[in-house]
Amino acid sequence: MDTATKVGARRGAPVVLRVDAGRMAADGHPFFVSAKGVWLVDRAPSEYLDG
Repeated sequence: MDTATKVGARRGAPVVLRVDAGRMAADGHPFFVSAKGVWLVDRAPSEYLDG
């Protein structure tokens, strides 16, 4: 949470959402790892978000 808040604050007031990544992966949504080790997705449908 601390890292997400700091990174989000780079662009203004941060908004942090929890993503049910385990369920997303189980449902077949692909994840990618950036060169800096950050996990990414093309999109996170709203049914996997909690904020």
